[in-house]
Amino acid sequence: MQMILPTRNHRFFGHAILALVFFMAAQSAIGQTVNREAALRDLARNVIATGFQDLASRCQSFSNNVAQLVNKPEPAAVEQARQSWIAMFEAADRLRCFQTGPIVSREYAATFYYARITPAAIEGQIQASNVIDEASVADLGGNAKGLFALEYLLFGHRAQPGAPEMKADRAKELLLDANSARRREFLLALARDIDFKAAQLARDWSATGGQDAGPKFAAGGQASINLLVNQLAHFIEDVGQSHLNFVLVLPKPLSQQIYRIEASPSGASQQGAVASMEGIQKFYRGGGGLGLADVVKQVNAPLAGRIDKQFDAALAAIQAIGEPLDQAAADKRDAVQNAADKVKALEILFKVDLASALGVTISFVSGDGD
Repeated sequence: MQMILPTRNHRFFGHAILALVFFMAAQSAIGQTVNREAALRDLARNVIATGFQDLASRCQSFSNNVAQLVNKPEPAAVEQARQSWIAMFEAADRLRCFQTGPIVSREYAATFYYARITPAAIEGQIQASNVIDEASVADLGGNAKGLFALEYLLFGHRAQPGAPEMKADRAKELLLDANSARRREFLLALARDIDFKAAQLARDWSATGGQDAGPKFAAGGQASINLLVNQLAHFIEDVGQSHLNFVLVLPKPLSQQIYRIEASPSGASQQGAVASMEGIQKFYRGGGGLGLADVVKQVNAPLAGRIDKQFDAALAAIQAIGEPLDQAAADKRDAVQNAADKVKALEILFKVDLASALGVTISFVSGDGD
């Protein structure tokens, strides 16, 4: 057998091919880095900053409506305040999946997401004789102020242990009573507190300095991708376990457990679950610009397609429940279970397939054993 030795031209051609392969690999890596940076920058601007701006706008509208109620206590003013509370609640839930940055460093998260209010603590503040002002509200614990304390004052509460049930009609009567000026004053103080905090968060995420929240997140590279994937995976699990599946496993009689269902007094529990999933989906897809979905498409387009479909299926299933979760737990259990199953499938896609595709380690402690 004749052995053909490589000529100089053969060796040159081989080196050229090898150089071209390395060049293309380098360009691919550069393109991936730029794409991730662009996605993070768009998310900071189009999703996070605009989300907090929307929340601030809703909180300001709510505060203004409460001020009108204080100035002119009428049934229509109570209804207007209630509707604006629900709009504010939904805006907050669309951001629930991203509890990092200023909302944590400023210790504002409890204001929007701590639901374990204590009626006795709130009533104690109303019965007290101290001046109701910014300082006195700042000194309150999370069980007596924030989004869900406002819900209590507007909608009452559902059979919470240690306190007589206050139905929505009774809550309305108390707010309209001629002798309830201090109750209305307290309501307004809490409304102004949440308005101030939402406006501060909007300013934090709109600031453009190199050390401000948005630019830092955009410049975070893989660290920001890791953070975002962990946050989204955690709150996908939260929707499925702490909201949907939670109402299915409550012990009977359900009437004695309704107080444990978030936003049950306002009847907005299902709306909150929808808003939470819409928020997660927006963080994934982006808000008119690049999003996490574009990063996934770059490394695994089929997976991106599966995640998109599962998002749509999960959101549609939650919307199909069509009534507050405390009602659905009694008469639409199959619909709630279907929604929980769809959300669970999305959770697994995030925790396993998406995390693997993007080189992310899921670092939070799962509440469902996964």
